[in-house]
Amino acid sequence: MSMRVLYNADYPLSGDRTLLYYPPCETTLNDAVATTSHLVASMSRPSEKVFPTLAVFRMSEPAVSLGRFQHPTVALNTGSGLPAPVVRRLTGGPAAWMGTGSVYLSLIIPNWPLWFPSGGLRSLPKLLNDMILGALRKDGFSLSMSAADSVTKRGFEVGRMGFDVVDNTALLELQLGTQESIALPPELCGYPALSEDAFPRRSRTLAELLETRELPSFPPSFARAIGEALFHEKFDVRDSAFTWLERTRIDGLKPRFLEAEVLPASAGSELMSRPHEDYIGFVHAQVTFNAQMQFSSVRIFGDFIADSAGIAELEHRLRWTEINKRNVALIIDEVLGAPGHIILGLKRLGSVLEAIMDAASRHDHWDVMNN
Repeated sequence: MSMRVLYNADYPLSGDRTLLYYPPCETTLNDAVATTSHLVASMSRPSEKVFPTLAVFRMSEPAVSLGRFQHPTVALNTGSGLPAPVVRRLTGGPAAWMGTGSVYLSLIIPNWPLWFPSGGLRSLPKLLNDMILGALRKDGFSLSMSAADSVTKRGFEVGRMGFDVVDNTALLELQLGTQESIALPPELCGYPALSEDAFPRRSRTLAELLETRELPSFPPSFARAIGEALFHEKFDVRDSAFTWLERTRIDGLKPRFLEAEVLPASAGSELMSRPHEDYIGFVHAQVTFNAQMQFSSVRIFGDFIADSAGIAELEHRLRWTEINKRNVALIIDEVLGAPGHIILGLKRLGSVLEAIMDAASRHDHWDVMNN
């Protein structure tokens, strides 16, 4: 019988079946997000051997967790000041309140097509969500997913999940409101109230819903349950800690994610649309024009979850495009409708189109809506 040889195939070998586990530690949201960013970046360094990695953090102080694609002065009410630092996380979704004791968890899967060869990118968020919820269930905590990002118990929202893919590295972020609700306090929200057509978020704390039960502690058995779901056979869970050099790198990343100074939503030639409601929140856009009345820049903001490369490609493709509704719609469909990209939380891509055209229509000399 002939032997089939696969060239340049980087399949995980039995010795590679290792899950790195950073056990729960108390820190700030800024430090947790910077640490996760460091872990994601380290996956792309060819000189380093990479493994799937799980890290758990408990918040030592409150923070506002801003979605990757949100504009701070539109999503947040900054007029009277904010009671806690604003930290931009790595994945999309609506803003959340991370009170003291809340949990931030990150699961990072390098070379994800090797571990999930048959599903494709569109099925990956559900696979990772199920992996986390299944591990919690084995530890005795039954939670569910609603909409694209909402983690619920008995119909009440207790957490949020976000997702991104950077090159071939998949990232899942989980935020759990343990002693304080994950919902952003209404007085901090900059968006208008959602209509009855949007996803209803009824939030309570996990402590309230568990009543006399202890909160999840994420013991080694939780990490092993993640390993079982990922590897399906013999594997190792290796407790990890950061070296001095890694901590130095992480400290250097912190300023990237801390919204130290909130800038105006629109300044100079930048035109900002109003927020357009969709299922899990709002979408809005900011545009500028050149002298030929083409887009010189397009930024897309909102509460959606998407792969960051897809949004970056869409914004790039729209540059130097003539302001024509059909042209813009075709580009949106070509990019976000492609199998290599994903956007969650929107019932229709038309919301993105409407936001872009709304921003463009605010130009004094271009009645774009009649184009």
